[in-house]
Amino acid sequence: MRWESLIAASRILADLDDNAGSDDDLVSARLGKAVSAAYYAMFHALAQNNADRLVGESETDRESGAWRRTYRSLEHRTAYRQLSEARISDYSDQIRDFGTVFRELQDRRHQADYDPQSRFSRAETLSLIVKAEATIRDFLTATAPERRELAAHVLFPSRA
Repeated sequence: MRWESLIAASRILADLDDNAGSDDDLVSARLGKAVSAAYYAMFHALAQNNADRLVGESETDRESGAWRRTYRSLEHRTAYRQLSEARISDYSDQIRDFGTVFRELQDRRHQADYDPQSRFSRAETLSLIVKAEATIRDFLTATAPERRELAAHVLFPSRA
């Protein structure tokens, strides 16, 4: 799953013409799914980073079982915990910002997916999408060694 495709899908959901359905519940569902897709863009960007940094990013690497297992081993709850400010305080701004926005978007996804009374405005939704995309792009400018260290950090938490 490419994170760019999830960002594009979230924009489509947020930008759909209200004439396609004037039902407030339908609009709310679309905006909630757009928020959810923006979070999943961040999640998949991190999963791909982990597999690319720990296994390799060539086409051959990405076709391997090891790459796929590494990609799929990222867990939402563990990533959230490991990306807390206290746990990544020694990383670069790009990594710390990614952690902050990842956690914010995960919280908003939970709100969108599980709170039956949650409502997102179109402006708020688009703002979250823009924030997710900009944060991912900035994250990808961090050095490869630092992103490799982060991959180990989110996949293999310390037992201490």
